[in-house]
Amino acid sequence: ETVLEDNFYHELTYHLVWEPNSTTIWSDLCNRVVYVYICDALAAPLWILDAQGNPMPGARHLCTVTANLSGLYSELTLQYGLDGRQYYGIVYYVLVALGGTELSARIRWYQGGVPYEGPATIIPDAFTR
Repeated sequence: ETVLEDNFYHELTYHLVWEPNSTTIWSDLCNRVVYVYICDALAAPLWILDAQGNPMPGARHLCTVTANLSGLYSELTLQYGLDGRQYYGIVYYVLVALGGTELSARIRWYQGGVPYEGPATIIPDAFTR
């Protein structure tokens, strides 16, 4: 049995990508939703959800994290993929505190190499059913 310390945060990395002519960038950033799953199985499955969207054996939905990432809009830069196609992309991190008596979450991103953190709303699984 593993006991987590009170200040233990698990960091989840997310990449968002849009085509240059996308009209959903702003709304995607303002209303970011991340579904967090955990696995109680001894051996974690390769995929957390099956083809129908159901958790694999031993996996369960822990919580839903929502955040406003509109501050990252100014960080969008036109990038080029290996195939030469253009896209806009950002990277952000969801930090979920797992060691205390209640769940909490933060959002982390980098602007010019400097880390920033902001609040996130966490909705426990019990409230999403």
